[in-house]
Amino acid sequence: MVDARSIAHGDVWRQKVAWRLQIAFPAALLLCMLLICPESPRWLIKKNEYAKAFEVFRTLRETPLQAARDLYYIYAQPVVRARSLARITAIEQQEHLCFDISNFRLNYRPIDRRTSLTKAVVDTACFPPETSSSP
Repeated sequence: MVDARSIAHGDVWRQKVAWRLQIAFPAALLLCMLLICPESPRWLIKKNEYAKAFEVFRTLRETPLQAARDLYYIYAQPVVRARSLARITAIEQQEHLCFDISNFRLNYRPIDRRTSLTKAVVDTACFPPETSSSP
């Protein structure tokens, strides 16, 4: 026979266990995925383990040529980034000789420059400078 007391006790037990299951299930899923998923190729390249990174890419890509391409891109990316930052710094130094850009020193990255330029264009379009016109 089911009475109100047993129903209430069962609900309390479910409430006590439910939050534990909500934590345990994703944790167990994460542990299973840790066993299945390989290491990150970028992390392996940072640790100078290029052969392991190539093997990971071979499992992720269809052909070894695609794996080699991606491995090269990750390897060469810091070099390309350093060259582009050096070029941006040289351009900024030339601009500094022509203009006073002390207000824009935070705009080292191209995305920051584009954002500042877009803001200036929108501000100018929405709030044009007042012109004094005499009647």
